Formats: sequence, C-alpha cells, structure tokens
Amino acid sequence: PVEWVNGICKSLSIKPMARKEERIRQIKNKMDSSLKEILDKIPKEPIEILKNVLENGGYLKYNLLKNYNDEMSFWWTSKTPKSTIGILRSHGLITIVIMPLNGKMYKTALIPLDIRENIKKILEINNDFQERLN
Repeated sequence: PVEWVNGICKSLSIKPMARKEERIRQIKNKMDSSLKEILDKIPKEPIEILKNVLENGGYLKYNLLKNYNDEMSFWWTSKTPKSTIGILRSHGLITIVIMPLNGKMYKTALIPLDIRENIKKILEINNDFQERLN
C-alpha cells in the first residue's frame, strides 16, 4: 500500500517523489547505497530476527517469530512502527507475505531478494550448513 511505501520513505529519511513508482525507486536506491548505515541504526532485537530469517534461506514461517512484538498500525506515516517486527518492516528490510511451503500456504516473513545477499555480507552471515554444525 502507498501508506507503507510512504512510511518506509519516512523511516529512511527520503523525501518522497510524487508517484509511487518513483518512491519505490528511491527506496531501492537508498538500500543499494546506504544499507550498512540503515542496519547500523536498527536495534539489536530486530537484527536478531534478520539473522534468524537469513539463516533459514531468507524467509521464515511467521509463527516462528511469535515471541517478538509485531504490534503496528496500518498508518506508518502518522504512527511509526516501534515494535520489533514493525521496525524491520518500516525500514523495508522485511515483508510479510502468504507463500507456498511444502504444498501449503503460510504467512511468511521474507527479506527481499535484492537486498538479501548484501545484508548477509554486512551481518557476516554464512549460510553454509557445515558452518552451522561447528
């Protein structure tokens, strides 16, 4: 929704352009140029969620995040999300989707593919299974 695109612009200190498509392009440019700075401003607990999602391939069933606060309003520009999951969503670092997993549809937390690898590098996440066993 436009409200969420505008909320992400607000969280990333982007002065929004007139058209939604232009705002989305601005967000992508900001992610490409300033992802480390964006992550540096995120509190520890939301970063733990990002690491958890990345260690599971970039997506995770939403119910596995039930211990984290996800309270947030629809109106991100007037009421900036302050919850753990809301902070990630309002910075464009995670999105919630319904997607098929093992033949069933699940509500899922997903890190956008176009920023996933860069977040891994910045947070020094190694997805190699053998590394996790050691």
